[in-house]
Parts: sequence; C-alpha cells; structure tokens
Amino acid sequence: MKILIIAPTPLTGGVKIYVENIISKLKLYEDLTFTIINYPLPKQYFWSLAYEQEKLGRKIANNYKDVDVVHSLVTYVAFLGLTISYELGVPHIASIHTIVSDEYYIKYSLRGIGTRAKSKIIKNLIKKFESRVTENSIIITFSNMNKQKICNSFNVSENNVKVIYHGSDHVPEMTISSNRKDISSGVLSEIKGVDILIEIARKLPNLKFIVTGENRLSSKLKIKLPPNIAYTGYIHDLIELYRLIASTKLYVLPSRYEAFSIATLEAMRLGVVPLVSEYVGLKEILLENNLKLVLSLSNIKLWADSINDLYQTDLAYQSSKVMNIARKFSWSESARQHMEVYMKTKQH
Repeated sequence: MKILIIAPTPLTGGVKIYVENIISKLKLYEDLTFTIINYPLPKQYFWSLAYEQEKLGRKIANNYKDVDVVHSLVTYVAFLGLTISYELGVPHIASIHTIVSDEYYIKYSLRGIGTRAKSKIIKNLIKKFESRVTENSIIITFSNMNKQKICNSFNVSENNVKVIYHGSDHVPEMTISSNRKDISSGVLSEIKGVDILIEIARKLPNLKFIVTGENRLSSKLKIKLPPNIAYTGYIHDLIELYRLIASTKLYVLPSRYEAFSIATLEAMRLGVVPLVSEYVGLKEILLENNLKLVLSLSNIKLWADSINDLYQTDLAYQSSKVMNIARKFSWSESARQHMEVYMKTKQH
C-alpha cells in the first residue's frame, strides 16, 4: 500500500512528538510504502492558508497518481491532503488534533483577517472543508472527547472516527528525586488557560510554578506573570526538558481545550502527578483509573486548594500509579492501530 503523508514543517511540541514517533514506527511495516511531503507552515491563521493549500494540492496531485491513501498528519495541513485525495479519487485520512470548525477556532481564525471579502472566502472554504471531510475521510483523533466534538462539528459518522491514544515510550527512563518541588505547566497561550494559571498562582504565592514551551500569546494580549511563575521559553533539548519536568511535583494544565495532551502523558511517565481541566482529552485515562485529578475551570479556588493539598502530601503512591499508567501507552501500539485504519480504507 502506497501512502502519501502530508506533514507541516517546522514541527514543535506535542505535534512534533506525534509525527516523528508515528512515522518511525509505521516505517517498520513492510506492506507500507511512504512518500512524505513537508509543507512549510507560515505563521498565519489556518483558514487564511486553506486557499493556498487548495491550489497547491491540485499541482501535487498530478505527481502522485499511484498512491492508495493520502494521510494528513496534522490538522493544519488537512486541507492540502483533502484536496490531493479529492483530485486523485483516493481515500483521505486526517489526524485531527484540534477542532478547526469549533466555535473557538473559527473565532480566532477569522480574527484579524481584515476584510469582509477575505472572511467570506474563508467561510466558504470552511464549508468545503467540512463537506470533503464528510464525504471522503477517515479521521484519527486522540480522545473520545475530541471524537465527540468532531462528530458534532462535521456531522460525520462515529464509525469514521478512530480514537488512538499517543505513546509515552519516547520518554527516557530517569532517576526520580525524592525531594521534588515546584509545579510545572505547558505553553503560554489563551487556549491552554495561561490566564487561569496566573489566577491560581496568585492564590498560592509561596509555591513556584515553572512554565515551559512556546509563547503563543496574542501580541495584543498583555499578560504580566506574577513573581512565582518562571517562564523558561521553548526548550529544544528534550532531555533537558524531561529533567526539568521530572524535578517537579505536580503538572498543572487548566486548558480550555486540549484534544489529548502529550505533555501531560510525558509528565506522568516521569512520575509527576497531573491536575487537568475537564476539557483535556487525557482526563479519560485518569478517570478510567479512578484518579480524582480532573477539575472544573469554573472554580479557581478549588484548583488552588487542590494544588496546595497535593503539594503538602506525600505523593509517592500516586506518582508510581501515574507512571505505571503512562507506561501502558506505546508508539508501537499506536502504529498498529494506524495500520488498521489504513487497511480500513480498502473498504471505501
């Protein structure tokens, strides 16, 4: 089976972890032949790129007449993959990390476009995107929460949406300190609830919060971090990043929406106890294992109280439990399930 993979470049964060690990494992299958197209991704809103992707997709399709399946590995290149598969008349697989037609994303994608004409074009592209997803795609996503959002947003059958959890075995084994301190968190952005994290930190002035990852805050959004939040910036060296996370006691993610959260699974693999919002897909794993580590965003005081209580507690048992849970998730198993999806396209 010949697979044409569409992936954006450059890759960062959890998307980079997913793309690199899933491709490396899928390449071990002798029945699959891969061609990978890396699409350079400018720093623009997704829907402003869609028109460009559609034009490029028509050109690319002329050079790949013999492929059996097109797989867009990231939401932001899905329109390119959909166009290629549409032109070739072959099935399309879309790995959807975020819900691009969700109200939040439409709001922020259209923000700052500038003219009514552009907004109209973008809205038409959204309709076309949704119709092609409905007609000619199998969707891979990373939590049942996100699956439900996709089915509601795109009006697709649940049978055409496959949930595949990420692996955690890319995280190296590390010596875990018995004297852990501080609290870690993820990217600086509105969607990940940085403003909520700031409110929580202000209620806990004696605790130190370490925020890693990219700064994705809007230039118009002026946020001043309190003294007890240290921002490291994006750490390119993963070993350095994992050592830093492993030195912390809790990983806090008050996200407004997160399809899964590889970063939280990585923290668990390092024995760091997570505390996440009800809008984080990984909550499913925590709840299935009877871990009361999922909180509502509507109650900031509860977050502060829970963090304070956990911080003052010996978390050795919970640390061991979350580590063992994370170890159950491997990229080999994820790749096996991706392979099942490829085989399913033969039925379409």
